[in-house]
Amino acid sequence: MENISKHGMENISKYFLRDRHGAWVCVERAELHTPSGRIKVTPGSRFMPGTTFLGVDLAKWLDEQQGR
Repeated sequence: MENISKHGMENISKYFLRDRHGAWVCVERAELHTPSGRIKVTPGSRFMPGTTFLGVDLAKWLDEQQGR
C-alpha cells in the first residue's frame, strides 16, 4: 500500500476514479493523510459527496486534492 500525503495527490487517478454521479471509487489500496488523520482505503470503497467516512467528507477532500 502506498502512502498519499495531503500534498502528494498528483497521482490521484492511480487510486481513485470519479463516477458519473460524482462519487469517488477507490481502485487501488491507498493510505490518505487528511487533516483529520490517516485513513486506509481499500479497492471498491465508494465515497459520495456530502457523506463522511471516519469524520471526513472524503469526496469533498478528493475534489479539493484534484484541483491542486
